[in-house]
Amino acid sequence: MAKNLDAIANQKNGSSQENQILDLKKISIDNAAEKKASSASSQSIPPSPNEAKTTPTTQKKLQPIWWTIEKKYAVNSWLSLIFFTAIIICSIIAITSHNWTFLAILILGTILFILLFLQPRKTWYRLTPEGFYIDDDFIPYRDVKYYSILETTDKNFIILETDKLLDKHIFLPFKKEKTAKIREFLNNFLKEREIKPSLLDLLANIF
Repeated sequence: MAKNLDAIANQKNGSSQENQILDLKKISIDNAAEKKASSASSQSIPPSPNEAKTTPTTQKKLQPIWWTIEKKYAVNSWLSLIFFTAIIICSIIAITSHNWTFLAILILGTILFILLFLQPRKTWYRLTPEGFYIDDDFIPYRDVKYYSILETTDKNFIILETDKLLDKHIFLPFKKEKTAKIREFLNNFLKEREIKPSLLDLLANIF
């Protein structure tokens, strides 16, 4: 009888060990399945708006283009034409009235104007994604209708047409080797259209 009890006890112990082994295998299989399910669900969930913002954009930001041009204000520029017209009229009045002191002042003023104003000076130009600069003056693209490029033997010019009455056409001189780069940049913000400048525009900005 004791032998029968020992055999039964051993059988129970053996079956319990087998059950423990089977339970461990089942647990490991269940854990692996849960990990696969969690990884699949994490991949299917779209990123949050904050996470989407942190991802780098593939679009390359346009870099500003800047250059300097040495410009000499010629005798036929706008200010020069107005100044010399006023000087001529005042000189005629001074001569007819025999006011030689006033005439001497006019001559001195003309000499100072030629020496100071008509000296060459460097002007700084810059094209940005928002607009363009002429020295410290900024003009946004929303004030510009379209642009054109005028080619001359010496240098080229960007002509920008606006809705303004006085500054209808703005001229930006630049070196000829920058033509392709400037055109490619401006086409992102403005339409290129042929602009026929007037004779006064040409006299004031080119000749």
